[in-house]
Amino acid sequence: MIVAETATGESRITTWRDIAIIAVVGIVVRAIFLQLAGAWGAPHLWEYDLIADNMLAGRGFVHDYRDIEYYTFTTPGWPFVLSVLLRIGDYRLVQCFQILMCVLLGASAYAVARNTWGRRAGLFAGVSCVLHPGLVYYSVMNSDPLPLNALVVFLIAAALLRLARTPGSVNAVLVGVLIGGSMLTRGTTVLLLPVGAVWLLFSVGWRRMAWSITIMLLTSSAIVTPWLLRNLAVVNAPVITSTSGEMLWWGNNPNASGGIEAVDGSHMRSWVPPAVLSVVESSPSELVHNQTFRNEALRFIWSNPM
Repeated sequence: MIVAETATGESRITTWRDIAIIAVVGIVVRAIFLQLAGAWGAPHLWEYDLIADNMLAGRGFVHDYRDIEYYTFTTPGWPFVLSVLLRIGDYRLVQCFQILMCVLLGASAYAVARNTWGRRAGLFAGVSCVLHPGLVYYSVMNSDPLPLNALVVFLIAAALLRLARTPGSVNAVLVGVLIGGSMLTRGTTVLLLPVGAVWLLFSVGWRRMAWSITIMLLTSSAIVTPWLLRNLAVVNAPVITSTSGEMLWWGNNPNASGGIEAVDGSHMRSWVPPAVLSVVESSPSELVHNQTFRNEALRFIWSNPM
């Protein structure tokens, strides 16, 4: 008994020491990057920040875009987080929060990998996460939800593994909460619902997982429903965002590069087709804008399937 307790104590010490190593590596690398880039307290800002400013100014969740007020420009998660952080601090606090998300991602990856494949795998996973170039850059150079999104999506995968091992209401609710919360920071993560459900059905079996999947779907729906109802009241449609059509067009047009810039380096907004631009400039509805961009993107996709 004494030997077992000693071994458990040593294991805990080792675990916390490994997590401390992962955290120090992640923080030091970002501190050096911040110093070299001179970006401490001055990350690149996006529309999320403008929405947060409007919230703090009392205007609510709104973004002035294309000469009208967009009420569903993006998902609410990150602007709400920003509004809280900026109410009690400045962008140095935002950068610290983003760094913390990356450290927690590394610690979570360590825990899952160690429990699955051993300590070496855990250290490799944790250090790899905190040294991921994209996450290093975005966590200090941008005010951006990517670090938070990465952590939540990883936790969803971990929770799905836990649910597969131990089906039950509590674990199903956990997955549902994580997926629902993730959808409020990145709408495309709605795909995790069908993907997770199908994986659980095929890996465990529908007899054991049917009830857990039902709870998972209901929980995630309950998390997202207030936002959908708010949008139904504000823009007369239960949409997650009103820019998904434009984002689809950004990636599916003759000048698309896969990002916000066209192949020549200019912003994608300078390449809006005249027919689309005339509708956008004449209509005061963000939903009409969204549908017009979506129709143009789908037209291009059907005309250029390769």
